Amino acid sequence: MPPKYGRRESTPDATESTEIVTIQIPSGERYTVHARLLAHHSKYFRAALNGAMKEATTLHFDLTEHATEFTVALYVKWLYARSTPYYTRDGAVPYSGWIGQTKYDEALGKLCMAWLLGDYLQAPEFKNLIIVLLHRGLQTGKFWCHPLLDPYPSSGDVNLNSKLHDLLVDSLAYLMREDHATATTHTERILRGLDTGTTAKLLRKLIVGTRVVRKEARDYLEKEEQQATRGTR
Repeated sequence: MPPKYGRRESTPDATESTEIVTIQIPSGERYTVHARLLAHHSKYFRAALNGAMKEATTLHFDLTEHATEFTVALYVKWLYARSTPYYTRDGAVPYSGWIGQTKYDEALGKLCMAWLLGDYLQAPEFKNLIIVLLHRGLQTGKFWCHPLLDPYPSSGDVNLNSKLHDLLVDSLAYLMREDHATATTHTERILRGLDTGTTAKLLRKLIVGTRVVRKEARDYLEKEEQQATRGTR
């Protein structure tokens, strides 16, 4: 017999079942979600709902890992929205509907926490949404508000080999190249706040970036010299 709750070929209609899961977080806030919808998008909940633990019977989960009012509310909102943000002509991501009244700079750290929640719940599609939301914000935000420099809770839980960590390091390297004066003046302060693995990864990115810039500059100068030589003939 197949498990009661499984991954469907397409997202199930929330109204096809009356079974409702209650998720309670440390703050005491509770969220209700249709069980089939929850199981479809999360391997964590799929295993729990099909398992022998009491939660499979009571449909009540006490969620603590990375569970804040922002992260869980965002996850539940996404479950029912079943959509992803789009890029406008000017490249902006209209995610105000996702983050609500949260301030722009504060949202970066909270979105990183939401990614950690998605990782814990084994919800890859939700994690992809967070990466899209973060992508532009990390490159256009204020230098010292970058999550690696203004650490959000549980920043140490980000795996060095994860997409989130890659994005954080790439975006910080980008900001350091764009704001060269700040990066040069405060290099020690920047690196002091990073762990060894992140520091090594960041320095590799900066070295590779410098090589690319030097190559582009060299190619440009060679092209200019060739054109000047042809002009004197």
